[in-house]
Amino acid sequence: METQSPNVDALRQLYNQSRVAKAFFEHAARRERDQSETKVDRILALLKADGNDFQRREIIELFRTLQEQGCGQFVEGRRGWPSRFVWAAEMTSIAKSAVGGVHVIEPISDEEDAADVQLQGDEDEPEAERSSVTASNGRESRTNLYEGDDANDGVSEIKEYDITASPNDFNILTLHSFIESGAVKIPGFQRNFVWDIKRASKLIESVIIGLPVPQIFLYEEGRNKFLVIDGQQRLMSLYYFIKGRFPRKEKRVQLREIFDEQSRIPEAALEDDTFFAKFNLQLPHQPPGQPNKLNKLNYATLEEYKTTFDLRTIRNVIIKQNAPEGDNSSIFEIFNRLNSGGMNLTPQEIRISLYHSPFYEMLQKLNLNASWRQLLGLPQPDLHMKDLEIVLRGFAMFMEGHNYRPSMASFLNRFSSQCKNTSGEKLTELRDIFEKFMNSCASLPSRAFYGKSSGKFNILLFESVFAAQARSLQRGNGQQIEASRLDRLKEDSEFIEATQKSTTDKANVAKRLQRAQEIVIG
Repeated sequence: METQSPNVDALRQLYNQSRVAKAFFEHAARRERDQSETKVDRILALLKADGNDFQRREIIELFRTLQEQGCGQFVEGRRGWPSRFVWAAEMTSIAKSAVGGVHVIEPISDEEDAADVQLQGDEDEPEAERSSVTASNGRESRTNLYEGDDANDGVSEIKEYDITASPNDFNILTLHSFIESGAVKIPGFQRNFVWDIKRASKLIESVIIGLPVPQIFLYEEGRNKFLVIDGQQRLMSLYYFIKGRFPRKEKRVQLREIFDEQSRIPEAALEDDTFFAKFNLQLPHQPPGQPNKLNKLNYATLEEYKTTFDLRTIRNVIIKQNAPEGDNSSIFEIFNRLNSGGMNLTPQEIRISLYHSPFYEMLQKLNLNASWRQLLGLPQPDLHMKDLEIVLRGFAMFMEGHNYRPSMASFLNRFSSQCKNTSGEKLTELRDIFEKFMNSCASLPSRAFYGKSSGKFNILLFESVFAAQARSLQRGNGQQIEASRLDRLKEDSEFIEATQKSTTDKANVAKRLQRAQEIVIG
């Protein structure tokens, strides 16, 4: 169901009647840059800096009112995530409309595939108010819950590549056939389809009337096999329009799972009204008061515009690595760098897509293991997959720790690549080892793998102990891990020294693995 559009008259009435709304709108209207979400505590601090003395509940009440008026959605905070308001249209446009500066509220105008959050911190945010859990891309991160998080150290080693970037102009029907055939795939780390029907309709309108559409970047994995680097929202909007169906917001995660599994949306799902609504274009009057001739049309009713739409071309840039041969590491760098202007994806978010395999499917299932969630101290999986990366690190140190060389990110990339061809029999063995490891931790106190001084889950401690215990379990000698031995390792001077600085150096990694083997396993 589509969110109602904000009513300018109602906003102005709110501005005139509410002291809190007046202060907020005037503050937001002064901003030069928009943001897609506003945190309750942050705006409260900013308004206090402006000389106001509001209560937190008053800000929440304002946001709930704005939600009722179709300005966005108020999201109640939960563990690790703050209470915030997610805007459905440009915040500054809403604010300027409320104070009487403009008469038209503009939709969110971020880049096609940029994250629907702000890249930087608020431009007028006091330095002291910036939360330590805000990642550089503006998304709330849980990385502050971990100690020894060194997986982003330099991201990867620098290499020289021979890469070709070939421009190709494909018409809309060809792009649709690429998706239908499975030749073009949406990487797993790409966010779900997030556009609303109004934004998707504007894209369709642009195609029909001949306005330029931003180019799409594809990575050539192999013959007739491509990954979408940039342009998922555009491609899926075109795909859904031709199908005549628009995905319901509450079903998009489930639809993404279906699409990933089948590389297309089956007809049965497309015809199911619980998943989809009709895709009739929703376009504003241009200019105001003059009907848009394309409004409410769908693919089947385009009539004279259908051929124009079908044959309109969009520039696709196909990227291919030619050298080094037998090494696809450039794809990691390409995804990492091309997407850095939009959503600063974590290395693990990229890694899970580029090296997706039965091994990673196993990791994802293990990451949901109840005993693991309890050991980690987080009941729900991390949205940015830091917990999954910790499980990956444990297996990497167990299986390839003796071959480790920096950086940590490159090591995990190489290991992920190697595991793409892991046999079913080996996967069963690894799953059993993980489950036995969790059983061997059953008698440990809660927060056993947390640092004593930091109060955070210690990644370096966990991966070292997991590697040592996993080797023991593989030999059939695994015993229960004793809390006293784990405490001794935490207090061991050599282990501590190897966790304090240069943690990704080969010598320090080897020292941590060695001390865990000697102290915890014996």
